[in-house]
Amino acid sequence: MTPKKRILFVDDEPAILSFSRLVFENEGTWDVSTAASGEEAFSVLRQQPVDVILSDMRMPGMSGAELLRGAMELYPKASRIIMSGYSDAANIAKALGATHQFVAKPFQVKDLIATINRICALDELLLNDEVKSVIARMRTIPSLPSLYYRICSVLESPDSSIEEVAAIVAEDPSMTAKMLQLVNSPFFGYSRKISSAVEAVSFLGMSSIRTLAISSHMVEAFRDVGARGFSLGRVWNHSMATALAAQKIARFLGGRPDDISNAYTAGMLHDIGKLMMASNLPGEYSEAVGIARSRGIPMAEAEREVFGASHAEIGAYLLGLWGLPVPIVEAVAFHHRMTEAHLRLLPLVAVHTASALENKMCSPADKLAMQTVAPCIPEPLIIEATHITREALNERMRAQAA
Repeated sequence: MTPKKRILFVDDEPAILSFSRLVFENEGTWDVSTAASGEEAFSVLRQQPVDVILSDMRMPGMSGAELLRGAMELYPKASRIIMSGYSDAANIAKALGATHQFVAKPFQVKDLIATINRICALDELLLNDEVKSVIARMRTIPSLPSLYYRICSVLESPDSSIEEVAAIVAEDPSMTAKMLQLVNSPFFGYSRKISSAVEAVSFLGMSSIRTLAISSHMVEAFRDVGARGFSLGRVWNHSMATALAAQKIARFLGGRPDDISNAYTAGMLHDIGKLMMASNLPGEYSEAVGIARSRGIPMAEAEREVFGASHAEIGAYLLGLWGLPVPIVEAVAFHHRMTEAHLRLLPLVAVHTASALENKMCSPADKLAMQTVAPCIPEPLIIEATHITREALNERMRAQAA
């Protein structure tokens, strides 16, 4: 029998604690503990660590943000979830560094159950002991940026406008710079320079803006990477080129709008595990870089030699905690080992192909010299790779049918 997962609910409302216990114990797969304060929560944790801590933001005495920051230090293996309203933006921002997942109030019980089940299923889906060990040693595991939540909140409104989204983006200089860098890149070949946030948002589309909010946040969070031989600029440029190519491949393969959007997002985020590893564990990551260069092997292979896990699994774990769609998490987790994926959805196929093409087509000199996003992958090659990929997919389908 699979052992039950342990979950701790923390809220100063007794009725909410009673309801939470009833709902999750009826699920049959949970061992539920409750606490009415942060102090009581730490007393529970000292007796027996838990798999998930779910805390309300506003409580008398110790706030939910303070509780999760303390839990991050003392019990780093526990997934940490905060509950609060979107209007409580200032307090949400304070909790981001210690929180794996944000749940907005009000919420549906089924949605909360799905969120927690997904977080726990991630362990079984992606994590082996080596990955767990690497994650547990990381001091900085960022949460989704508050900018992302604000953009999503505006987009959920039926009266939202491009101007509103552009105004939010303009508040973040790094995000604005990345957005303008992308839209003015040679990849798009736009006839004139775009300098307006409103025009850039309109040109790129809302899905791209949400993704850029995440990626620019990651770049800023890990700007001071200490690993020797690691290039933050190279990762950014490779990710951008991969995202744009994956988007085209998904479109050429006849993907639905959500497939195309997910392919772009997964392409943009497929190497965030490198940022996490190089920033948190710079000495060992420098060793992996040295192994890859001296022996001419892929970086993911060198990472597995040093850490027992690669940036693909580490990045996918983070995206899974953030609640990004399964096709995106799968694409990131298996973009170097597509044949090992259980689902092999279209975004995975697109990102796998785009990343491999970009690595093959961009020369080492180009990779080191690029200061802007350059069209390293000529469109005819993207089209040719799409045809080859389509034939491979058709062949697999014929084999499965037989």
